[in-house]
Amino acid sequence: MSYSGDVLLLTPEAYWRLGEGAAPASIVDSSGNARHATPDPSPAAGPTFGVPALISSDPNTAASLDGLNDFIRCGYRHNYTAGITYIGWIKTPGSTLPLFPQNLFADFRIGAHAGCEIRINGAQDIEFSLSNGVSIFTLTALASLNDNLRHMVACVWDGTTAVNAVKVYIDGSLANQGTSTLTAAMLGHFNARLGTGFDGDDTQPEDGGGNVNLFYQGVMDEIAIFAGALSAANISTLF
Repeated sequence: MSYSGDVLLLTPEAYWRLGEGAAPASIVDSSGNARHATPDPSPAAGPTFGVPALISSDPNTAASLDGLNDFIRCGYRHNYTAGITYIGWIKTPGSTLPLFPQNLFADFRIGAHAGCEIRINGAQDIEFSLSNGVSIFTLTALASLNDNLRHMVACVWDGTTAVNAVKVYIDGSLANQGTSTLTAAMLGHFNARLGTGFDGDDTQPEDGGGNVNLFYQGVMDEIAIFAGALSAANISTLF
């Protein structure tokens, strides 16, 4: 079975493989749910497509984001009733000391909206934040990801306040877990973005904390979003 075949067996809500050719007008959602995405600021000036894949066994290519203004606008608002699982492959440049924090996935603005934000923080670790629009829960997983190596990041929440129901996996292994103070009666406030976050509305791409230009710099590949919590065995299989 191929990597993409293994992902599809788990029934993703959305699955952006990012294997398009140069300057695509649209980025295909391979889940079959038609949640296609678009490159920003424009097909020609946005992320660079066709770069080598981060999964060595998969000939499908990846996308590179410049850390300046590149991001991907997704036609998708996640419903958190059953929670969420995010799985994505990344490779940061390592030697160029890019500015952090950098968002990998976001569909809300911290402190104002319901949703989720996944980012590399100033210590180059993963932060997985959940918000109901009033309260925020954040789980941090030590990772030191700015090393010019490929990594699979998985963030999981089952939508409950059960003990250790929030988990972050790095390269298929559990990196940290915690207990959410929130329940999942919420819908992502905005259509999701890859590689940036939000200012006060859906017009200005920023990181979720309102700091301008904190865009992701590096390669992204095979981004999948699932309703509910995938198991440790599911995640280990994908790595």
